[in-house]
Amino acid sequence: MNEHASCAMGASCGSGYGETHSHEREQPAWFPWLAWGLAAACLAAMFFLPEEGPAGLALGLASCLLAGHEIFWKSLRSLARLKLDEGSMMLVAAVACFALRDFREAAAIAVFFALGERMETLAADRSRRSIAALSDIRPDTARLRLPDGGTETVPADSVPVGSEILVAPHERVPLDGVVLSGESSVDTASLTGESAAREAGPGS
Repeated sequence: MNEHASCAMGASCGSGYGETHSHEREQPAWFPWLAWGLAAACLAAMFFLPEEGPAGLALGLASCLLAGHEIFWKSLRSLARLKLDEGSMMLVAAVACFALRDFREAAAIAVFFALGERMETLAADRSRRSIAALSDIRPDTARLRLPDGGTETVPADSVPVGSEILVAPHERVPLDGVVLSGESSVDTASLTGESAAREAGPGS
């Protein structure tokens, strides 16, 4: 159990850790939620007013514009390029509701579609944070075995394919490969995402 495990690299990690994602925001992160909250308030107020009156029309327009102004703008650009997407269908449905004087339904379409967009954005941000956290646990260096039998600590992303590296017991595995010799418990969290140690031996 105290022997070093020697791995031969079969391929580079390929996990995309070096990939970066830039998401430029022209407005504060809280602004879409504020707009959606006001739109939802307008929709709620419509249940206490005559739907077909001027107040219903005004609240319906306000709710649609507050909740779906970004979606409407993107949908109009998509329609100009003769492309249909979910936003385009939502736009057509809202316009049809206004044509039928169903202002409350038009507002509900915009509010709930915008809520779905916001929830999707939150889920995507959470996934990006999870991937970033996983990349943080990856070792940045590896102990490369030299032809003369010695070792050298080098950046993990500079290890050539086919090289042999040494991994100490309970040490995180910096790169994927095949165990050539030695048996030990190794931490493969940087490769599998699982924090539990795994038994490794020749052929693993």
